[in-house]
Amino acid sequence: MKSLLLIPMLAGALHAADDFSKGNDAFESGDFPAAITNYQAQLETGLTSPALHFNLAHASYEAGQLGRSIFHYRRALALAPRDGGAQHNLGRVRDEVHNGTPPKAGFWRRLTGYFTINEWTVAAAALLTAWWLWLAAINWRPQWRKRGAVVRPIVGTVALVLAALAIVSWRLETDRPWAVVVQKEVSVRYGPVAASPEHFKWFDGAELRVRDTHTANGAEWILARDPTGRQGWLPVSAVLRPGG
Repeated sequence: MKSLLLIPMLAGALHAADDFSKGNDAFESGDFPAAITNYQAQLETGLTSPALHFNLAHASYEAGQLGRSIFHYRRALALAPRDGGAQHNLGRVRDEVHNGTPPKAGFWRRLTGYFTINEWTVAAAALLTAWWLWLAAINWRPQWRKRGAVVRPIVGTVALVLAALAIVSWRLETDRPWAVVVQKEVSVRYGPVAASPEHFKWFDGAELRVRDTHTANGAEWILARDPTGRQGWLPVSAVLRPGG
């Protein structure tokens, strides 16, 4: 994919810059597995950034790991939702995985996806605080009540809408966890045990909603659903999940 964009990142931007520098060097030399190893080592220090996920996604794509590429582009966009390069590249990888018909985001995710949870929260908190201070001021000085009589309810309404969108954004991330298949193919079963009959298969890059988890005989399984409504159990080892 010639049109994918790579964002270089200054080594000094992270404390453990050596792994990131090695990752960049490996990427430039075409050693994509080594680049992935070093970028992943940087992530495992607990330090992250949109650019780190972006470069890891790009290296994963070049190594033929489409599911990992999708996962890390999505992680990059969760941190920097207006990053045009990540949006472009994610769209191209999804086109390749889904033969030009990638799944569409739901209405609420499209509505809230332009800002991060923190940005929605800060905007709502700032406007609500200003509104409450305004109400307190007119209670303290009733003669100010007529000032802004038209604007005041509008400000309050907008503040409440922003607060609602912040809650929706938070709920989408916490109540609707997602995962991406990172194996070439994985058998999806009727139940959370290896002996359960195979229902169908998901392939590298399938994007899923996690609906439940279960541990059986020391193995962890997830119940997941894809955008077409197909649902079944698969081992956690077959997917990447945020925080997983």
